[in-house]
Amino acid sequence: MPFTKPRFIIQSGELQIINRPFLSARKMFSAGAIGELPFINYDRYNAPTEWDQPQWELLHHSYMFRLLTSLHPLYKLDRPETSFFETERINRTLFLKFRQAVLDDGGRPLIVHLRRRGT
Repeated sequence: MPFTKPRFIIQSGELQIINRPFLSARKMFSAGAIGELPFINYDRYNAPTEWDQPQWELLHHSYMFRLLTSLHPLYKLDRPETSFFETERINRTLFLKFRQAVLDDGGRPLIVHLRRRGT
């Protein structure tokens, strides 16, 4: 995806965004390897073990190779910052903050969950 998205953490019980300002597309595409991207470890779908393959070093420059290995991952290493528990905790906090902001503005929140296939 040619864009960056907000990365959140919960620190001392407070939701914090950690990647402001967002990375421009120019800076993102100029990275020599995926591991050089800031905050990539906070992406749940980043699997560092897939990119740390010495035999793939020459292929890292190919966006097509990156796309294919992202769509068809070999295996995943669970990391604390992207664990299911932490992701659920951050999402719950985001939804509650959204709900409260809408209520504070006098509106009624409407949240629609679009499920992915297989979930």
